Amino acid sequence: MVGWVEFKRTFKEDILLHPKYRGW
Repeated sequence: MVGWVEFKRTFKEDILLHPKYRGW
């Protein structure tokens, strides 16, 4: 997959920026 690492990195940052998703 192209850009998979970037996707995961962005997704991880998104979770860190949104405490709402930290409940996972």
